[in-house]
Amino acid sequence: MAMVKRVSWGAALMVVVAGGVGAMGQSVAATGKGEVLPGGAAGDYSEPKKTIASFLSAVQSTDEKAIREAIVVSPEQAPAVDAYLKLILATNKLQKAAEKKFGDQAEQFFGVNAKQMEARLKAVEDAPAKMVGGSAIIEIAADEATHQPGGTIVVKKVGDQWKLDAGSLFKLNETPKEQTEKSVSLAGKMAPLTDEMTSEIEAGKFASASEAFQAFWQRSLELVKESAGTMPAATQGK
Repeated sequence: MAMVKRVSWGAALMVVVAGGVGAMGQSVAATGKGEVLPGGAAGDYSEPKKTIASFLSAVQSTDEKAIREAIVVSPEQAPAVDAYLKLILATNKLQKAAEKKFGDQAEQFFGVNAKQMEARLKAVEDAPAKMVGGSAIIEIAADEATHQPGGTIVVKKVGDQWKLDAGSLFKLNETPKEQTEKSVSLAGKMAPLTDEMTSEIEAGKFASASEAFQAFWQRSLELVKESAGTMPAATQGK
């Protein structure tokens, strides 16, 4: 299965993010409960949609502690979540390294369109939230203009706070066990490969964002072929 031609953990992983993390700082509520995250945003878990925004802000800041603070994980799903989070963090670091090294040129290959992100955040704000027991079921509409899928996000009440359900966030509740095991295994291999690429970009090994991406693309395809599996949701994009 061919890997998509854009570095992204968003669309197939969580419909809210739709292609990566970017342009989040001004979109996150600056008041409410929770610790202050890097970049000046606050972790606010007082309402379901604010929790989603706080999660995205934590991802943008590459703050693993804050990311974990925004989600709730069942013991049986913890290994898969850990593998996917490591890949998310590795991918985000790769995007930042490419942007720092190649500037605007990196956007085409390693970034995310800010307007797309703003549109998806608005989609979250506008999405209907259905309360079922102690959970908020948020149905995100598909966006034909940006070719982003719709989907369902579950946010659960934990004490006096709302936390993203990791099972729905990573599609673990609807994925066959065998497929999840393959995806987790591949995610575990993709994370160090991504870290290696980040180091090489920072060291100046590549003359352009295109050259760096082609190297990453080729290595990823080889890894997928060796693993004889499918790319995990955390590395798919639009």
